Order: sequence, then structure tokens, then C-alpha cells
Amino acid sequence: MNAVSGLSFGKGDYDAKHALPPPPLPPDEAEPLAALHATKASTAAKAKYAQTISHELRAPEAAPPMDKLHILLVEDNEINQMVAEAMLTSLGHEVTIAANGLDAITATASGKYALILMDMMMPGLDGPTATRAIRGLGGREAESYIIALTANASAEHRALCIEAGMNDFLTKPVTRTHLRTALARYAAWAAAHVPPRNA
Repeated sequence: MNAVSGLSFGKGDYDAKHALPPPPLPPDEAEPLAALHATKASTAAKAKYAQTISHELRAPEAAPPMDKLHILLVEDNEINQMVAEAMLTSLGHEVTIAANGLDAITATASGKYALILMDMMMPGLDGPTATRAIRGLGGREAESYIIALTANASAEHRALCIEAGMNDFLTKPVTRTHLRTALARYAAWAAAHVPPRNA
């Protein structure tokens, strides 16, 4: 028997369900531990996307290659940037990345990009707002073909994209097959609406 404050108990009397939880870690220990868990989660996510890229890039081509396009990818997530750029590059296209809506407007105004892949949800200036600004640029740049990238596949979300002035819609996670199909839709549209640009 052991005695504590006049109470006695034996080893068989201990019940783990009623044990007190461990005290919280002091801030100087808790913060590094939280950062470690976040780093591990980020590393795991990157590894998963790396597997996705590897699988996509090993898949055989199901269609003849298109003419090389200069594509503006507007995406704030670093992993999504890597995945989309790898897939587009594997399809023979040149990719420039803009990490936010303001950079997208500036890049579009340069006149280099007839095709834009636009993330819907970004901090600061989101995809629909950036699209409206691009449509207001005037001239040829305002007519750039814009494909929305979004994790929301609802009809309401699609309507929001169209209302903002976007031309097409891709739901994440995007595969190389999805991209190839969307680019084919762009090519058909461009053949009917846009005179060729200088490479």
C-alpha cells in the first residue's frame, strides 16, 4: 500500500480512465513541436503530389501534341504550382507562374499570354476579381481565354466563374487528361475568335 494525503491505494486500484492528463508543454517547447508536426504534414503532402506528378507524366499521350502555348498559371499554392507546371510542360507548353491576382493582371497586361489558368480562391485578390480587372484592361489582353481552377464543382460556383468573365472551368485535383481536354477546347475557340499571336 502507498499512502498520499491520508488515502491509500494499491497497484490494482489504478484506473487509467481517471488519470489526470499530462500538463501542457511550456510555449518554448510546444511551438517547436507544432512546427515539427506542420513540417511533417507539409512533407507528406509534397510526397503525395510528387507521386501524382510521376504517375501523370508516365501516362501515355492519348492525343497528338498541340502547338506550343505561352500559358499564365495563377496559383498561390506552391504544391499546386509544381503539379500544374509539370503537367503543362510535359504537354509541350511554356508556363509562367503568378502567385496572386495582382501579379496576374500585371502579367496579362504584358500581352504575352492568350491563355490563363486562374485559381478561384487566393488571398488578397481572388480569381473572379482578377478576371474582372483583366476584362477591363482593354485591347487584345482583355480577351485572354481564362480557365478557372477550383475545388468547388457546384453549379453555383461555375455560374460565378462565367459571371466574372471566365471562359472555362476545371475542378481540382486537375489531371493531365483534364488539362489536355481544356486546352483542346481553347484551341478550337482560338481558331474561331483570335488571330495568331507572335510566339
